[in-house]
Amino acid sequence: MSWIDYLIFAVYMFGVLAIGAYHYFRNKNSEDYYVGSRGIALSTLVFVPLSLLFPDPPGGHTARDLQ
Repeated sequence: MSWIDYLIFAVYMFGVLAIGAYHYFRNKNSEDYYVGSRGIALSTLVFVPLSLLFPDPPGGHTARDLQ
């Protein structure tokens, strides 16, 4: 592997650990961990309706391609 591969891997791992640390320190107690302070994020309000409007079963596109 070249140096760019190691750099990309290191940046990715740093990002994953940073996101994990942010959420670890954001939780104040076990209720925050299990129910997310009972708040609904904007992404939930956007992506749940989209998943209902555009369902696609796993592997559905490959079954269509084989026909």
